[in-house]
This record gives sequence, structure tokens and C-alpha cells, in this order.
Amino acid sequence: MKQHDVVGYAPGVLVTADGERLTFEARHLRLRAHISDRRTRTCLLDMAERPVPRDDVAVTTLAFLLRHGLVTTAAHPPHLQGLRAHAEASMPLNQGLAYTPQDLAEYVRRARLARFLPGTASGTSDLPLALRRRPSFAPFDGPRAAPVDEAAVLAVMRTLHDPETRLYPSAGALYPVRLIAEQAEPDRSSFTRFDPSSGTFRTRSRARSTEERDALKLDPTLSAVPTRFWLVADLRDVTAKYGPRGYRYALIEGGHTGQALIQVLQHAGIDARPFGGFDDAEVTRHLGLPEGWAPVCAVGAIPRPGTADFLEAEELRSILVNGTPLYYATAFGAKVKGNVRECGFGFDTTADAARLRARGELAERLALVRSRDVLGNSNGMAAHTRFDAAAEAAVLELYERHCYMRTWFTAVSPARLTLPDTPLARSVRSLCRAAGVRLTLVDIADPAYGVAAVMVVVHSDAHGGVVTSSGAGTEEPVAAERALREIAKALFYRRVLLKAPVFAPADPLSAPVTEPWEHEAYFAHEDVPVGLTRFLTDGAGPRDLAAASAPLAGLNRAVTVRDLSEQGPDEAAWKIARATSEELLTVDFGSPSLAFRERIRTTLGDGIDIDARWPHPLG
Repeated sequence: MKQHDVVGYAPGVLVTADGERLTFEARHLRLRAHISDRRTRTCLLDMAERPVPRDDVAVTTLAFLLRHGLVTTAAHPPHLQGLRAHAEASMPLNQGLAYTPQDLAEYVRRARLARFLPGTASGTSDLPLALRRRPSFAPFDGPRAAPVDEAAVLAVMRTLHDPETRLYPSAGALYPVRLIAEQAEPDRSSFTRFDPSSGTFRTRSRARSTEERDALKLDPTLSAVPTRFWLVADLRDVTAKYGPRGYRYALIEGGHTGQALIQVLQHAGIDARPFGGFDDAEVTRHLGLPEGWAPVCAVGAIPRPGTADFLEAEELRSILVNGTPLYYATAFGAKVKGNVRECGFGFDTTADAARLRARGELAERLALVRSRDVLGNSNGMAAHTRFDAAAEAAVLELYERHCYMRTWFTAVSPARLTLPDTPLARSVRSLCRAAGVRLTLVDIADPAYGVAAVMVVVHSDAHGGVVTSSGAGTEEPVAAERALREIAKALFYRRVLLKAPVFAPADPLSAPVTEPWEHEAYFAHEDVPVGLTRFLTDGAGPRDLAAASAPLAGLNRAVTVRDLSEQGPDEAAWKIARATSEELLTVDFGSPSLAFRERIRTTLGDGIDIDARWPHPLG
């Protein structure tokens, strides 16, 4: 098949005849031509009904029509139909459409309502790090951004062209979407693309005038971004195989390619933003695309600010328990004043999820120490890639700690719960069996709020030592899984990292408790009196976990959430929330403050002997 076998009029072109005169009308011009040759007139009139073979049109006539943008050449009729569809969709952005800002806000509201869960997606699977998309960089209209380093651009191009990875599927394995990297300067541009004839990347440069630059009609932000990746489609083969549907497949692949490109850029420390508004004909000329190719979209790229790289090193440990992998990740921040290094710890059944949790905890801790305000401990703080999720996690952590303090200081035995049949739960049970300790789940929810909260207690029949964790959620199984993840992290630390028993043979502390970890250590040994902790596991039950979902509305009314993202290490990637409340119990470490005592009194009543129940086991 030849490169261009058929010719057809461009969309919107009308042709009428008046004797030997033909009139061509298009959006951009109206042209009359005297054509004495009857065969040529017939061919041109027939072309208004259907594509004609390229050889049927005289070379000079075709050149004239192409010069005025009146016709489109293609390899075959479906290719021509795809190019026409693209041209129809290439009208200037928003041309002829009337709407108000209120209309746009309503469109966005309807889209979110139809597409996403209300609130946050608590309890959903944690995505791997590669799929956690950073927000696109914010729009701006100058000054000009810094370009991405040439070596980094080439590395990204190599990754997208790696035959071993092939980062996205393609209909029929035809891969019609190609990638062109542009480095734009005020008076010239250089373009890097893959050259299949040599199997290498070729770069060419050409000067460009102000008029040429303005004719592209780029979004103001894209105009200010010198590094651009253009996604363009060669429609010949995909329409030859699939007919007009091939154009649809090319657009689908454009989405796949753009998403893969953005993920690769983000992994390389480069922020990105996709763009779809430009003058297609001018961009086609600007990029030097062959006839029959079409630009699909552009992705602007800018170097990520250096302050975003707060992670200095990572460590990942893993074990296999009953066929389930357990991962313990440590994220190390840079050393700060006093040669102290902040760290974050994460645990999960996948490596990516554990690493993500560790990074989030590190971001949270850095926000805590960097905060302009005196925040005290991290109670009610949470980090997430979305602020709404961070806010919900912060509220639930504050509530979970409230329920823990309420249970401990009232010393009323909570109802026992059945261990769920999940991979994580089975692994935790196996770890406990191997260590010769028992595992009990209890319901510690506060009925005043109706939100699920679960405590996990690792204990022994031989003594009163306990290691505990807790979790909260809109459903009891979610709360239990969160609590189990935390106890698994504690068991992994003791049994795998320290290679120590769960309970020390004697009290390891020789001085009064002052630090959070000392609270946990105070109870994690064999000399703890049985009567001090046995109430935690002596409640009624067990009963099955309740699957009913509880709204957070009542709890949210009792809590205030602040956005501390700007005080964290990377505001674009990590959203950090701090939840506080004048109604919920707080957590004190070391010794109970006057404010803590007053909150216990107003929340639980005057009959609580705080000193007799101090310290608590929450570390």
C-alpha cells in the first residue's frame, strides 16, 4: 500500500459548480477556480461524495488544493475517515460554546457525583507506589519554568520505548501512538524522537519566530513550560486493520501512553501536567509530522523542587508466614539539628504498601518537628496522598486513642471479637503461636459516637504482660484489620528485627516512665501483675465482627481538622492533617498533665483514679 492512496475534502469544505467554475468554501476561505478540463471537474465534484484515488487527481491540482488546506490525503478510506474525525474535533478550544463559571462548577459537581465514592475511600486496597499519582503541577502564566535536564528526558524516552516493559497495551500490538520530546527556547526548538531505521534517538533543531509560536495557540501554562512531550498518532496501519474504529483505538492508546509517561516522569522526580488544547494543524507543522499523522495531546514537564526529596534512604525487611509475605519498611530522613534522624515505619503484606506507609509516617513526623506551633505528640496526625483521606485518618486515629484511653481508665472488660479470616489475621495468629503467646480482639468503640474501634491484645496465661494495638474505621472489619496491622508491626519488630521474645523476662525500665515507647515497655514483660491487665481479655464473647457501616458525621462534629501540609516535607505529594477535639480523651505520656486529668474527669466522671491506672500501655 502506498503512503497516500486516496484523497478527500477536509471537513467543512463545500464544492459547487457553475459551468467551468468551481467554488470551494471552507471555514477559513472561499475560493473560485476556473477548471476547463471536464475530467478534472468531474473528479473534484465526485470527491465531495466519496474519496477518490490519488492518481485520479492531477499533480498540480492536488498541490493547489493541499496548499489551501482544502483536501486531506490518506493511505486508504478508513485512514481518511479517522483523519476527518480528528479534524472535526480540532476546532479551537471552546469555540462556539456558551457557558458561565457557574455552569462549569455544576459540570464538575455532576462528574464527581457520578464517578467517585462520597467522602473518602476508606478500606480500599492500597495502590503500589507507581500508581499513586502526584497532583499535576498547578497552572501558571509565566515566568518561564526551568527545563528538564536533557539526560533525564532521554532516560524517560528510553523507558517509554523499552521493548521488554511495554508499559501499556495496544490494539493488535500496532502501537500507533509515538512520542516526541521538545525542548523549547524563545527562538528555537529541538525535537527528540525515535528513529526506527537506525534504532536510535535523533534530535533536530529549528528556529521559530514569535508568529509561529503564537500560532500554536498553546495553553498559557504549556507556553511557559520549555520541556514538552508530544503524543502523536500514525493512523495508517491501525485504521487499515480496524477501519474507522482504529481512530478510537489510537485515542485509547493515547490515554494509556500519557498515563504511563506521567508515571515514569514522576518516578524520575519530574512533575507533569497533561494538555489537550492547541491548534492541531499548526502543531502538526511545528513537529514536522508526516501527512496522515495527528497530534493527540501534550504533557508538560518541570523539575520537581529539591525540597520534595526528603527521603534519604529506605530499608525493607520481609518474612513469609503461612504463604503470606509480611514487609517491614523503614524510611530514613536526613539528619537534623543534634545529629538526630527522623524515621518512619510501615508494615503491610506488600512491599509497596509498606514503603508507602513508612514514607507517610516520615512525612508526618517531619511536619510534627517542623511545625511552627507546639503540637506536642503526634496524636491525631495522619499523612496521605489525598487530604480528605489524611483528614479522615486523623479523625479516626484521634477517636481510636480516645476509645483506648476510655477502656483503660474505666477498666470495664470489653466484649471479645472473633478473629477475621484474612491473610493478615492468619499470619498474626501464626506469629503468636510460634512465640507461645495468645491473641485476643476486643470491641472498644464508644457508643456515644457509634464508630467501630478494635483493640488487639497479645497476652499470656502465665503473667499480666500485654502488647496492644488499636484501630478504628467505619466498619468493624476495617478497624480490626488496621489494629492487626499495627500489632503485626510490633511482633515483627520484636521477633524478627530484635530476635527477642514478645515479653521480656523482667521490667526493662529502671526509672520512671517518660517516653512513649516506655509506656509499651512497662507492660511488655513477665513481671506485670495479672490483675492489672486481665480485664482487657475477660469480656463476654467472642462475637463475629459486625459488617454494618457507621457514618462519621457525629464524630466529625466533635473534631476540628487542620491542614499541616505546608509544614511537611513535600506539600504536593503528602497531605498532612491534625485532628483535635474538646470532647474526646487525649493521650499523655510520661506523667498525666492537669489538662489530661481534667479531660478524664469531664468525660468519664469523678470516680476515675488516674494515678492508680497510670501509666497506660499505649506507646
